[in-house]
Amino acid sequence: FEVRGINDADAPPLKEMVKKAKQITGTSIKRLYIDRGFYDEANFLWLDDKEHIEYVTRGKQGTKLFEQAAELGDAEFRVLVLKTKEYEPKTAQGKVAKEKREVDKKPVRIAECTCSFSTGTPVRVVVEKKRTLLSKNDKLRLLLAKLSGSYTAQEVVELYKKEYGEVFSNSKKPTITIAKTLTKIPEIVAVGNGRGRKYKIEAYKADIKVLDGNEKEEMFIWLTNVFSASPEQIIEDYGIRWLIETLFEEAKGEWYINKLPSRNLEAIKVHFYFSFIAYDIVNIFKRALTDKYRNAGIEVLRRDILHKIAVICFNGRSLKFEFNRKYEIRYNEQSASINEFISRARDTSEFVKTLA
Repeated sequence: FEVRGINDADAPPLKEMVKKAKQITGTSIKRLYIDRGFYDEANFLWLDDKEHIEYVTRGKQGTKLFEQAAELGDAEFRVLVLKTKEYEPKTAQGKVAKEKREVDKKPVRIAECTCSFSTGTPVRVVVEKKRTLLSKNDKLRLLLAKLSGSYTAQEVVELYKKEYGEVFSNSKKPTITIAKTLTKIPEIVAVGNGRGRKYKIEAYKADIKVLDGNEKEEMFIWLTNVFSASPEQIIEDYGIRWLIETLFEEAKGEWYINKLPSRNLEAIKVHFYFSFIAYDIVNIFKRALTDKYRNAGIEVLRRDILHKIAVICFNGRSLKFEFNRKYEIRYNEQSASINEFISRARDTSEFVKTLA
């Protein structure tokens, strides 16, 4: 176990994480898929020159490499539909949403070029251009490009609603929300204080390529020292990193380890242990049910079987369930294999006593 701070300054550097991973696994690392939070030329050079590890990372806007990629001509792009690797949703609603995403998949434009870091070390840049819906911030920037003069935040809110027929923000104080957005745009100067503050807008350029309808073309880049794989393979494989991150975030919620009791290491260990024990008990319980509920999510189990006031009690070597009476009949329908569950849960209770 390691306890780390939540501030960026407390986060472990990439080099430390790589060395720790090699120590834990006891083997070498072939390839790293790196989050943009670790975007640093020094990291990439260290991986390539010193560790001889392949890497793939998302590039950043405003960098020299991004600007070089933006200069690629249309003739250098290929049009294709990328494959996405998704886990199978558990609910009917999730499955319908996934099918809709599959149907709505749109082709993207792919290209690549070879650039160099400041040291002259070559780096492969994979470029993707795709159609995305205009966000509210995009629409605001397009509106600002049409304006000239000084405006209060309230005036901008009203102009936005008049232009697009919708509100910029559903917050209780939309003027504060839009003011925060305006202050983040370097080309716009705030004049005055309080409610009388105005925002000077002169010759602002949105730099958004609007396509047909409510869409724009957006560019993304990936940096890598892998030259053997196709550009689309680089993008698709990097998507697995996002999938793992998403599954881990979901798992933290399911196991109730996303909210730790303290920064004390021993308290965190105990929290982890008992979270996994509870998770194991629920899994044993589900396997004891009939097919109807065996693969059900915790929400369905809570609604149909356990309800909100179900309690699992350990008393010596016995295990007791207390249910809402309204759901007792439904529970009894599932009790054919419950003796096996109680037997296995009793073993878990012995483990709990050992920990205590």
